Amino acid sequence: MEKEYKWQQIEVIEKKDREEILKSICVMNLKKSPGTTATVNDELDQVAKEDKTYLNSQFNLYDPDIIICCSRVVSDLFHELIEFPEKPDWKMTSRGVWYHSYKPGKFVISYLHPQAHVPGNMLYYTLLDAVKEIREGY
Repeated sequence: MEKEYKWQQIEVIEKKDREEILKSICVMNLKKSPGTTATVNDELDQVAKEDKTYLNSQFNLYDPDIIICCSRVVSDLFHELIEFPEKPDWKMTSRGVWYHSYKPGKFVISYLHPQAHVPGNMLYYTLLDAVKEIREGY
């Protein structure tokens, strides 16, 4: 986040630019099997719990700086499955985004799912503001 972008610059992005930006991002799905566009929470819960060992191995391998849990349901399940060294001490940013530090300089953010019924620019800038505030406060 060395550079701030206007929404018009990122709303439509060329493939080569997307590939470059996405090199530093990792996605970790709690459900490791295909499904429908809408998640059935009970099914997600059951399948993710079956893969708890694998999910912890994957999480430890990535050792991410920032984790964004895409929905409250996912955040709650993620925290039930992943073995953190300490119980989370949840805090809220000035704009109401929940987060906690799980290691020095490493954070978990509980946020909206990208398919939430919220305009993309609102999702992007609210999250960007939260990450900036979290990092500055550390």
